[in-house]
Amino acid sequence: MKKIMMTLVAAAMATTMNAQWYIGGGLGVGFDKTATPTTAVINNLPVTVEQTVKTTTFSILPEIGYNINEKFAVGAQLGYDYSKVEDKKTNGFTFAPYLRYTFAKLEKVNFFCDLGLAYTYKKTTWKDTEYDATLGAYAVDYSTKRNGFSVGLYPGVAVNLNEKVSFVAKFGALSYVYSKVKDGGKDSSFNFGVDGSDLQFGLYYNF
Repeated sequence: MKKIMMTLVAAAMATTMNAQWYIGGGLGVGFDKTATPTTAVINNLPVTVEQTVKTTTFSILPEIGYNINEKFAVGAQLGYDYSKVEDKKTNGFTFAPYLRYTFAKLEKVNFFCDLGLAYTYKKTTWKDTEYDATLGAYAVDYSTKRNGFSVGLYPGVAVNLNEKVSFVAKFGALSYVYSKVKDGGKDSSFNFGVDGSDLQFGLYYNF
């Protein structure tokens, strides 16, 4: 699978009341193109062809937090994401509060870990073709709704580029995820490691 992913970083600004409050956010855009070989019968002969699936994703993740002291901070992310896989479209919303602990500080680099909870809601819509003896072929709208919860540890690093600007990266996860489709099945998973969905980048501007 060939995957091209661009992460565009929106400005994140720490502001108000002796620099204890901070707000920020990020903007992400992703493009996937997957070619899967399939077998089709043409003129009574099996022929291998490639079926290409294109995926487009977009996400925006504003954030607000409060520095309790030099070690601890509390905050929350409120995000929106959109994805399109062929003709299937998914809109999702996330609310994710966290407790951040900065466990090591070097001259310009801080290492931290977030203990986070998250609630997600996703709705997927698509069209399909049905057949009726009287009406013939006709289009039908379908949709599914999914609710999910997760808890996990998310390590990260903050690099102070200068007195005002810091680059922040979160990577990897040790998490448990549970989700359920409305009027449908449910699933859960335990995740450890790093993939594209675990990576977050941001810039903080400190007043």
